Amino acid sequence: MERLTSRENALIKEYRKLCGSRKRREETGCFVLEGARLVLDAAESGIPLRTLLVSDDGARYPEAEKLAGMARRCFSIPNELAAYISETEHPQGIFAVGEMPKAEPLTMRAGSYLLLDELQDPGNLGTILRTAEAMGDRGGAFGPLSRSFFAEGDPQYDGQRMAAENRAGG
Repeated sequence: MERLTSRENALIKEYRKLCGSRKRREETGCFVLEGARLVLDAAESGIPLRTLLVSDDGARYPEAEKLAGMARRCFSIPNELAAYISETEHPQGIFAVGEMPKAEPLTMRAGSYLLLDELQDPGNLGTILRTAEAMGDRGGAFGPLSRSFFAEGDPQYDGQRMAAENRAGG
C-alpha cells in the first residue's frame, strides 16, 4: 500500500474539497465516508469506493484489510494526516471516497413502500430503512421537502444514507 504523507498531496486536497463543497461533490459524483463500520457498510451495499485512506491507527481495525480489497486505490497515511482530514474529533483512521449512485426511478411492484417526506435529521435514517426492509418494504423514496443529504455535506450522514438506502432497495 502506497503511503501519503503530505497535506499538499492531490488526493488529500481532493478529499478535503469533497468534505466542504457541495459543488465539488456534484461535479465529481463522489462523496466522503469516515469510520470503519460506515465505510464497510457502504462498500457492502454496492457503493463503489474510488479511494481508501487508512491511518496507522486505522490499520488495526479488521475492516481495514477487507476494505483494501474493495477499493480501487488504497493508501496508508500517518495519524497526523488523518487528524487533518477528519470531520470527527476522534477519528478511527479509515476514510473513503465513494461514488454517488445514479438515481433510478422507483418501479412500483406489488408490495409496500416507504415514503419519507420532510425528513430533516438523517441520524436515524439507517434504522428507519432497515426496519422497513425487515417489515418487507420493497423500496423507498424521499419526498420533495426532505433534506438533501448530499447537499448538506456531512460525510457521515451522506454515507449512512447511501448505505441504508441501498440496503432497503431504495
